[in-house]
Amino acid sequence: MFLLQYEISEKQLFDHHFAELFLRHFVDGVPYGELVEPFGLTPSQAASAARDVAFELRRCLRTVLSRDGITEADLGPELALIEQMLRPEGRR
Repeated sequence: MFLLQYEISEKQLFDHHFAELFLRHFVDGVPYGELVEPFGLTPSQAASAARDVAFELRRCLRTVLSRDGITEADLGPELALIEQMLRPEGRR
């Protein structure tokens, strides 16, 4: 996990503000409509920002998992497992 944090923060892959939005939506299950006011974005902008973070997160995860010896064939299932683990119990 440390390598993933380094990849994201050191390379400044996305705005910290957007990372918080991503966590609130994808992990906490907060609808985009409820994130409009706190983040100063339209629902469409919030969705776009969250997707950008998700894309970069998946890219970084692929890099880290590859470094750890996960084969290309196993990357998809590993990423799906990680995503499932991040979701709250009620959203699995």
